[in-house]
Amino acid sequence: MPLCTSNLSADRVLDVCLSISICYNLYTMTLGEIPAGLRPHFQEYDSARLDLERDATLIIQRTLEYGTWDEVRWLFGTYSRARIRAFVRERGERMLSRVTFTYWRKLLGVRRWRRSPFPTAAGEVWDR
Repeated sequence: MPLCTSNLSADRVLDVCLSISICYNLYTMTLGEIPAGLRPHFQEYDSARLDLERDATLIIQRTLEYGTWDEVRWLFGTYSRARIRAFVRERGERMLSRVTFTYWRKLLGVRRWRRSPFPTAAGEVWDR
């Protein structure tokens, strides 16, 4: 039965897609490196020097914001769902666009999150 016509929850669909993608990730990508498709989103960094543990916040942010589905699958294969969910809960409102934050917050079931200390989102101050 196709996932789109089943009665699976969004969490279960995401889990199934992520499990299928683990083999794909191991086959197509070198461990310890970000996918080639994400490198343009790290222009200000030397991609060879990015460390998956040290730079996890940056990598998670850029992948959630700009990544394709294959790159998002790589992200969930590289970092635990709990770690990505913690990023969305703790830093998502400040580091992701409003649309991206809302999308991942709902998909990951984040109901409570750290609110930004600023009353308006970045860029909105100048539009008034």
